[in-house]
Amino acid sequence: PSWLKEKISENRTDDLACFLNVDIFKSIVGDFIEEDWRPYCTELVDKTGDIIMAALSESLDKTTSHDRFPSLRALVRKHGEHAARGLVQEARNQMEAHLSLEKHPYTQDHVLFENIACARHRGLKRELEVALRLDQPNKGGDGVQQQQQGGGGVVYDTTAIRAIVDAVFDRNRRKTVEEHMAEDMEIVLESYGKVATKRVIDRTPQICWQVFRSLGPAVQDTLWNLTDDKLQEAMQDTSDFALKHKALTEELEEMNKALTIFQSLL
Repeated sequence: PSWLKEKISENRTDDLACFLNVDIFKSIVGDFIEEDWRPYCTELVDKTGDIIMAALSESLDKTTSHDRFPSLRALVRKHGEHAARGLVQEARNQMEAHLSLEKHPYTQDHVLFENIACARHRGLKRELEVALRLDQPNKGGDGVQQQQQGGGGVVYDTTAIRAIVDAVFDRNRRKTVEEHMAEDMEIVLESYGKVATKRVIDRTPQICWQVFRSLGPAVQDTLWNLTDDKLQEAMQDTSDFALKHKALTEELEEMNKALTIFQSLL
């Protein structure tokens, strides 16, 4: 790709040009993480936070619907939301730590080396297949059999095959160092990307699922840590409720007095 050739040319060092530049490779991986992976990972964590906050709010609305102790309801909501936000922040920290690690390419996965080995001569093989017309559908078998059976296949003699192969290799030989380096870099990037992408696809969702699993225990723990003093303070009646309660109590006392008088007359 042209952008790879430009990046290699712009960052050339005094090292021999026949070796891949590890710093360029790490830089490309880092750019890929920031531009392609981070937005999706961040969005997933944000959506996870939105879901658990909405679920917590709905649950608290259903379980704390009584109006007598609004301070207690507010206290429970405050500590529940604090626990939920803590889980989301921890998930975000883990996601950031993982992406930071991924900026330093590393793997022991043999798939990387298998992919590199398969891809290293793929372009040259493809060019030879096209030149020799091996990429064309061949319903009659190989070229020799097809011609013998009247199938219209093309048969090359040894001289023609040599000329075609030499032409393909000559075109490959005339490529610049930057072109060869770009092709090699592309192969390694593609092969490493297949390995690293699997880690990212699994890791961030795994972190988010842990948030869902931890929400209930986390809220429970933070509520268990409330002191008796805080609970007693939050369970004080409001002035309106106190006045209403006093009025109803006095009314009940008057009714009881009237009932006592009425019973004495019987």
